[in-house]
Formats: sequence, C-alpha cells, structure tokens
Amino acid sequence: MKPKAKRGLLLAVCAAAIVPLAAIPLGWFALTDAAMVGQTRGQQTPYTSLVPTGDDYYLLRQLNTRVELARRSCTGPMYSTGDGVEGMYLSGATYSGGMAYAADDMQQYRDEVLQTLVEGGVLPQAWWDQVKEEIDYWAAPTYYSTDSLGFLRLKTYVGENSQVCLLNMAVDSRTGKVVALWISALQGHEIDPAVALPAWVELNELDGLGDWTVPTGTDYEQSGLYSHNGQALMTCATGLDTYSSSETRQFLSLQLGPYTQEVDG
Repeated sequence: MKPKAKRGLLLAVCAAAIVPLAAIPLGWFALTDAAMVGQTRGQQTPYTSLVPTGDDYYLLRQLNTRVELARRSCTGPMYSTGDGVEGMYLSGATYSGGMAYAADDMQQYRDEVLQTLVEGGVLPQAWWDQVKEEIDYWAAPTYYSTDSLGFLRLKTYVGENSQVCLLNMAVDSRTGKVVALWISALQGHEIDPAVALPAWVELNELDGLGDWTVPTGTDYEQSGLYSHNGQALMTCATGLDTYSSSETRQFLSLQLGPYTQEVDG
C-alpha cells in the first residue's frame, strides 16, 4: 500500500474513534437535564431587598454633615474623625453686610431655580408672580454667600439697607436642589402641603427612600413629610410675617433637614 493511502486510512480510523467520544458530553447533559425536569430547589439564602438610607443620597449626606460639623465646631474640637465626619465647617454669611452682591447672572440663576420649583409643582405660580412683582418694583438687590460644603444662600431685600427680606433661599450648588426657601410678600396665596411636599420630594430625587409619610404626633403633622429611612423632614408653612417688617406681610416657608426623633407610624 502506498504511503499516501496509508495516511488516508489512518485518518479515517481516528475520525471513527473520535465521533463517539465527542457525543458522550452531549449525552450526559441530555440525561442530567431530563433528570432535573420537574424538580424544585429551595434557595439557601432568601433574597432580602436593601433598605435605602439617607447615606444613599448625596443631598441628605450633605445636610447631615453640615449639622454635625456645625455642632462640633460649637461644642468641641474644630476637627473630628468620629462617625465618619471629618473637617471644619465654615458657614456662609447670612446678613447682607457680609454677603457678596449678586450680579445679573446670579439673579438669573435665582429666577431659574424658582421657576424649576414652579414647574415641579412645589411653588405655586401665584407666589412666584407676587415676589417677582415686588422685586421688579423695588429693583430689589440680591446678595449671596457659600459655606464650606457648597451650600449657596441667596437673599433678596426690598432695598440696599432694608431689613425686609423678600426671599431667602438655600441651594446645594452641586445639584441645584433647593433645601430651604423663605418668601415674604404683601399678599399671601394658598399652598397645599399635601401637594407641594410630595412634589418637592420627587424634584429633589428623594422618592427612592420609599417611606415619606405624615409625621403623626409631632408639631409637623399638618405641614410636614417625614422619612424614617432617610431620617429627614420636609415642611411647608405659611402665615403672618412678623419678623421681616412691621407691615402686614405673608410668608411661605419650605425646609428640608435631618430629623431623628421617633415618629408615630
């Protein structure tokens, strides 16, 4: 037999031997699959969903850090490493004399942030129209300051040396989220906390906490929403402004901050 023919015969024999071997794994998988049909297996460790907390949200972490650092700056060492909070908190100025004068771009930013609250269903259009009318009438100056955590405060007064504050707003400069708002106007308007607060929760992207509820048994039962998961409280209130002026003025207040007291479920 010629060498070429021998090589062909040898290849044929090898192929005949390999084909059955290759089929063995396929047969094994088929048998095991058939054996498993109809069987149920209990999960060793049941799935447990993670409960969100305030630490999962940048805005709430910032607010908690501000409160903790401010407390420690007043009662103890300026620098601390306990509870994961480290550093020194420098609050921004809160009176016009220590704040910077806001140029047109900063005033435009103020208006855009407030318009976002209106479009988000938090601030009624009537309140925004009222305060805009007074700002335009008085050519009201606006001042701003920033604290060491990046919270921006914007304040608009009736005049350069006036104590009548038309607007006082605190915004997280990184996210543009409003954490506090005070409006004082000659004419007040209706606002429903049951509408405004859920809208504010959503606008600040905190609805993922999943447990915002009326804080029954507290002073905020008629004007607040509380999250136990986030340990946070939102409030919405209106009333007679006896602080800014001797005139008869009305105020609107929105506040978001840490709240650790127990609330009835």
